[in-house]
Amino acid sequence: MLRASRDAAEYVRTTRKPATLLLNNLSRRFGHAATDRQAAYLSDAEIRAQLARDPVVDALAAAIHAGIVPNLDAALEENIRIGEFAREAFAAARAEPREMTEAALIARCGPQRRKREAIDAVRHGAPPTESASSAEAGSASRTTKPSDMRQLMTRAITELMGGNERIVYVGEDVEHGGYYRVSEGLKGKFGRRRCFDWPPDEASLVGAGIGLAQAGRLPIIEIPYAAYLSCGYNQFVEACFLHWLPDGKQPNGMVFRMQGFDEGIFGGHFHTANGPPVFGIPGLDVLCFSNGRDWARGLRSCLRHAEVGGVSMLLDSTALLTRRHLCTDARDGAWEFAYPAACVGGAEELEPDDVLLYRHGRRPTEQVDTAECRANI
Repeated sequence: MLRASRDAAEYVRTTRKPATLLLNNLSRRFGHAATDRQAAYLSDAEIRAQLARDPVVDALAAAIHAGIVPNLDAALEENIRIGEFAREAFAAARAEPREMTEAALIARCGPQRRKREAIDAVRHGAPPTESASSAEAGSASRTTKPSDMRQLMTRAITELMGGNERIVYVGEDVEHGGYYRVSEGLKGKFGRRRCFDWPPDEASLVGAGIGLAQAGRLPIIEIPYAAYLSCGYNQFVEACFLHWLPDGKQPNGMVFRMQGFDEGIFGGHFHTANGPPVFGIPGLDVLCFSNGRDWARGLRSCLRHAEVGGVSMLLDSTALLTRRHLCTDARDGAWEFAYPAACVGGAEELEPDDVLLYRHGRRPTEQVDTAECRANI
């Protein structure tokens, strides 16, 4: 199979034409699902031949031959240990009380639970984001010059990463500034171990985020556009469920960044979507901000939530990233904001006047331009 794969790759490179790779005799121990009865399309001889070429046994033999596993007895002992561990885990899960009522399930995502988790995290040790907030507090005094949203986003990410070595930034082209230069300068400041590119494969990108979170990091995952999320949507939902389903017993803290709502500066409506499929997923907090001041405060909150194992998404408007004026003709600079001082050890609070209702089907820039959409909550 490896030889055929190499031949196919060489054919594509030399002829600049596509190739189809057909995999024959790829054995598997069981059918695809319970309804997949292999006896319906394989003879007894074919099934026995596949069992004789068990890929698990072949992999074990290769591991012993390479010296990765000492011998067959050691492999059998490890297999028994893993089996006992799995049985104990299933028995413990079976004994847990089942919360099947709507109120109990909603309570897992409720604000009171979030507040309790944050308090518990502080009691058991200061969250890493506190050191980042301290770094921000010192740097916030350097300048209060109002800036556009993109510049304040970059500053918030940079200063939080500078105060917390667990934070990593991963995405497509993020080493070179990412989409719309939000990650500009991160690789140069923190190196490729903390800011690194990922291929255009959203499923494995989200999977990398899960792996980083399980390894004790706090990943910020940049997905370029809402439409791209569909390529890794199943993995994305699993990432959200991983902390929520076991009622917080399995931490999976991470923050997603994604452009949404309106058309992209390039690429048209394909790149973004007015209704990205992220609302209503259990275990996911979705935050949308119209300016860099509030976005910076929101990122701090998201990282605190990630510290206690939660998953958040910052859904950004592409059209607002570089907006500077509330009234473009007047060039009033009214949509530039000063960088917010950090609330060391405390939560970021939003005032009622900070909330703006977003009407589906309209651009965020139109919401900004019309006072009728403001909500006095």
